[in-house]
Amino acid sequence: MSGFSEIEARLGTGPCTGDGEHVVVAVDGIPLSDLVVDVMEDEWLVGLVSTLSGAFCNPPEGQVVEGLWRSAPGTRAIVPVLLCPDCAEFSCVAVVVEQVSEAGSVTWQRMGLWGSDYMGPVFPIADEAVRWSPRFTPRRFEREAFDAAVDRATELRRWWWPL
Repeated sequence: MSGFSEIEARLGTGPCTGDGEHVVVAVDGIPLSDLVVDVMEDEWLVGLVSTLSGAFCNPPEGQVVEGLWRSAPGTRAIVPVLLCPDCAEFSCVAVVVEQVSEAGSVTWQRMGLWGSDYMGPVFPIADEAVRWSPRFTPRRFEREAFDAAVDRATELRRWWWPL
């Protein structure tokens, strides 16, 4: 894998949020909510929202998720990146990535679905609880750009949906 993918956070709308704006995380200009439909080959996933949007029924889960996005260099974590905007909890469905954090980069190794068929403890997410997609191409981000996107999402969330 050579080169870096771009990552950004902005406000946007989606098919399940009506005219309401929410935090959108995009990779190489494509919103994650669109990317996942292609990667997972599942039209039922249309309209999922970023876990950085703050749309959680249980705010402490949101704080844990943000901490996973911000994993320290030298760590590997399964990070929820999208969830159902109607339920706003992990008992429905969530899209996760296997994230490898290094000093100069963050890599999403795999992407998969994690949700209602798994009834174990929420965190940490067990690898066997995820249905990993064979279609996902790993994405590597410059650490500084990745952290800036997470910071921007947090700033937008606090304006839009304070915890």
